[in-house]
Amino acid sequence: MCTKGSSHCLGDIYAEVIEFYKSKVEADFEFTGRVRHERLCE
Repeated sequence: MCTKGSSHCLGDIYAEVIEFYKSKVEADFEFTGRVRHERLCE
């Protein structure tokens, strides 16, 4: 565990949050893209 005032700690948390949201957005984008594609191809 790191101390709360640590900028290194904040940087790590920030990077983790960014990675989390990036993978979430990519998954959502893939899903909506697939749904759209299936609708177009019906």
